[in-house]
Amino acid sequence: AGLGLYTVFFKIAFMVMRKSGPGDVWMPRVFQQQMEGSKYYDPTKRRPWFWAMFLHLNSRMATSNAGIKKRHPWESHWFQWIVNWRGVMYYSDRQRADGKVAYVYLLGNPGVVYLCLATTGLFLGAVLVLARYRKWLLGGVRNQARLRTLWTGLFLLAGYLLNLLPYVLVDRAAFLYHYIPGLYYAMLLSGVVVDLLPGRARMEA
Repeated sequence: AGLGLYTVFFKIAFMVMRKSGPGDVWMPRVFQQQMEGSKYYDPTKRRPWFWAMFLHLNSRMATSNAGIKKRHPWESHWFQWIVNWRGVMYYSDRQRADGKVAYVYLLGNPGVVYLCLATTGLFLGAVLVLARYRKWLLGGVRNQARLRTLWTGLFLLAGYLLNLLPYVLVDRAAFLYHYIPGLYYAMLLSGVVVDLLPGRARMEA
């Protein structure tokens, strides 16, 4: 669903883009030929295939992000986000008339962050065990509701990892707020893990 929504926004953008502008530099000449005001404009040319432009632009975006080398004093890394190790400073005022110091600082809720880390790790471990012994462990499962819950958990785990993976692979300045979308998936996954617990353990949780 998330990937579909992401793709739809590109589709809409490509449909409404008719005028040339500074963003032309990101697109190949075959696309710029459709942009009024571009030096390559040619009204006889057909608009290129959507998927070709979608893949091209996303490739350019990934390359551009990977090329960002400038560092920032409040940057942090993905492994710091998952343990609430480092936040980000938004604002500071050390010259107030009353002599006090004002800060606006973003940091995750420790209870939420560590719970999400624990449940995500637990679910990932369970998935690896199931992948290895799936015939033995799932062969006797007849509870379709529990199987649906398991597939929901796999979807949420994929969303979490797909949000985190780009920051693992790309060495650029990133900040704690980049972890927020992945944290949403982890929070939902925590509910799935509780739902998969045996009845007595679930009631105690």
